[in-house]
Amino acid sequence: MIVWITNDLGVAPCDPKPGNNVCRLDVRDLVDKKGNDLHVLRNKIETGVRTLREGKRLVICCDLGVSRSVAISVGIMSLLGKSFDESIKLAAERVKNQEMNLDLLEDVGRSLGHTTKRRPKVKKASRILIVGSEGFIGKALVKRLSSKYALYCPKKNELELTKSVLSLHSEVRNREIDLILDLTYSEPRNLMKYLLESVATTRNMLEASRLIDIPLIFFSTLLVFEGYSNEAVPALRSDLEPRPASTYGQNKALCEELIKWYRHLYELNVTTLRLPYVYGESMDKITFLMKLIKNATENKPITVHRYLNGFQRLDMLHINDLTEAVERAIRFAPSENINLGSTSGISTLDLAKLVVELANSKSDINVVDVKDRTRNLIADIAEAQELLDWKPETNLMSTLKKMLFNQRKGAK
Repeated sequence: MIVWITNDLGVAPCDPKPGNNVCRLDVRDLVDKKGNDLHVLRNKIETGVRTLREGKRLVICCDLGVSRSVAISVGIMSLLGKSFDESIKLAAERVKNQEMNLDLLEDVGRSLGHTTKRRPKVKKASRILIVGSEGFIGKALVKRLSSKYALYCPKKNELELTKSVLSLHSEVRNREIDLILDLTYSEPRNLMKYLLESVATTRNMLEASRLIDIPLIFFSTLLVFEGYSNEAVPALRSDLEPRPASTYGQNKALCEELIKWYRHLYELNVTTLRLPYVYGESMDKITFLMKLIKNATENKPITVHRYLNGFQRLDMLHINDLTEAVERAIRFAPSENINLGSTSGISTLDLAKLVVELANSKSDINVVDVKDRTRNLIADIAEAQELLDWKPETNLMSTLKKMLFNQRKGAK
């Protein structure tokens, strides 16, 4: 099946005949990665240009009609007058953002005299792409960083990150981004789709960072250690082997494994920040803490669960402490996995009692037994202290008082 990128230029697998009055350019002798001879690439492109200038229609063919064919079509359109980026964008739209090898595209550009805008090593980032800026953490980071950095915060799905790296790579290059913050998150409604899209998104982030050689900060979770709930692990070290149990934890662990490969193969600078339970005055209304606060201010019953190994303990990190850690990660750019946390935990029962007391509430606390074990994930923050010169500062009790005040104020 031929996919027409323009009225006269298409791509297709090599097996089918292109049809009458259509010329075919076979590019199967190219490799779908970097390393093709630039003169060979240029000759392919010029052959295609001559065919089109003769008024003929042209189909570029490779095994699947995707990566090599599309890369050469980009070169042809560029030589005919479109900008290289415009050509990439048009080709990506026509082939529905199917995967293309960016190394091959870079070589096509070089064969036409386009220099790759590879970022020089800089000690301080100045232009930052924040992917996932619309959530609780993303908004807090935008607020903190906007006065110090030039931020690019695309809306969800604007870059089509699950489909192709092309639009992301183009934006990063053209906007001269020198650091990426990856806060992407999606609801796991369909398990397989969720896992595949999450890993694909991370892979595209890594590819964009690799090709331009800029650092990436990836936001993970302490839930990658959830499988240790049956063992007495006093504090979770950053070098502890992940053992995820939940879908979310498994997703992040798979992404971390991909990051490990990119660090090893390409010496890519990726900081992975593993987050605990992050809270703050503007957090989502459906979270456990906000439900607890709402019920306490309304004197409604509060339910907590008691598991076989007791009440769950939460390692609670205030959003301001998190944004401070992120800013330090931007500054120091350690290519390591770093666990963040409060250095201590509080049980859900003690948290409920504390909120009821601070609210002067008449809420009853009901304990429901669950015949299963729960996770108690408390971070060892030694790496954060050493590599980021960071430790949490915000007091839980003072924040709870503010959140209770805001809840009452908002209810009026």
